[in-house]
Amino acid sequence: MPEIATSDGIQIHYELEGDASNPTLMLSNSLGTTHAMWDKQAIAFSDDFQILRYDTLGHGQSDTPEGPYTLERLGQDAVELMDALKLRSVHFCGLSLGGMTGMWLGMNAAERTQSLTLCCTAAHLPPAELWEGRIRQVTDQGMSSITQAVLARWFTRAFMANENSDVTMVRD
Repeated sequence: MPEIATSDGIQIHYELEGDASNPTLMLSNSLGTTHAMWDKQAIAFSDDFQILRYDTLGHGQSDTPEGPYTLERLGQDAVELMDALKLRSVHFCGLSLGGMTGMWLGMNAAERTQSLTLCCTAAHLPPAELWEGRIRQVTDQGMSSITQAVLARWFTRAFMANENSDVTMVRD
């Protein structure tokens, strides 16, 4: 299980796959998911890129220290991961929270990115009350308490009825 330790002592899990002579495509996951959300894209882009996927702080196999977490810390984690792997610059793609991390990189470490692809993301979060309510619910009742609501935002009912691996991956 490959991991790096960041400057604040946090372990970040990552997967680096493919030909190191190719440019590197770094993929950053969305809130509540892991690097596995990029499995199909990693396969699709593997002929042209070395693929770097990682579990964002607090997700998957990366450490989950007490919060709060900041976008600055998530961006620094991405830079420190590149540093540890001796990657001067990458093509960066982030989904939702991963896209926000990419925005931080673009503003604070632009020389580390050859390109930024920011998917389904925003520069502004909804009102704090929305997030605070979700945080309380997950803290009090666990992640499973929001699973159905998350699935309904990501997939249509017809798609979920097929019980395919995409739905299972997000549910897990």
